[in-house]
Amino acid sequence: MHISNPDRSGFAILSFEKFQNMSAQDVQELFRHKNVVVTGCQHPNVQFNEAGLRTLAPLDSQVSIIGKVLICYLHLLNHLEDHTFPPSAKGQNTTPATVSGHVRDILDNARNPAGKILNGIDFPACFPTWGDSPKLSSYATDVIAWDYLRGKPYCGNFTNPYPTAHMRWGLAGTAHALTFLHIDSDGYSTFLRVVTGKKVWGILREAPNVELSSINVFLDEHFLLDKIIDAASFGLETIVLRPGDTL
Repeated sequence: MHISNPDRSGFAILSFEKFQNMSAQDVQELFRHKNVVVTGCQHPNVQFNEAGLRTLAPLDSQVSIIGKVLICYLHLLNHLEDHTFPPSAKGQNTTPATVSGHVRDILDNARNPAGKILNGIDFPACFPTWGDSPKLSSYATDVIAWDYLRGKPYCGNFTNPYPTAHMRWGLAGTAHALTFLHIDSDGYSTFLRVVTGKKVWGILREAPNVELSSINVFLDEHFLLDKIIDAASFGLETIVLRPGDTL
């Protein structure tokens, strides 16, 4: 839709140069209506290999990894040498499960034609973030909140560093890795920069006659995060993000 009907689309596509020349007020106004995708951003020149994953963490580090697991077979995983579902499980509904593994497991499964689909999510503060966008602090809600609150009672002092490890982190997933639909918490805007591979990013879009002016929209019986039913007032819009794209 961002190509065929950009006015209706939930995404606004901007070049890095155009984005840099926008005022903070203009960016905020655009954020009110669109998810902004900035193309041509600087990014680390890494590949999905040993050297690339090492920029996230040592390859033998124990990290959290998400995979899709059948509910009915979840209790069997501790007893299986190979976490492959029985043939009778094919086609059944699955649920995301977070397990513990090594960074190297992600790479090994990516290189194996029969490897599992894995999504590593436990790489806090892996890269200097937004180093090429010094004016980010003028509209980044997390940075603004940090600046206003530090030094206040029970909020630390002015010498406390920004809690990057809790706020910004890297992701590393094999092909077809999936993050299920969710709503990010804490009122912060989420940003994502692709440095290698590609990522399909999807958003739930309201119908033209639905206004997002009340939280009651999310309490409607037809609003579900795990499926889009026939009676839903929402649809899914997606975009492919490439290296150098920042959403």
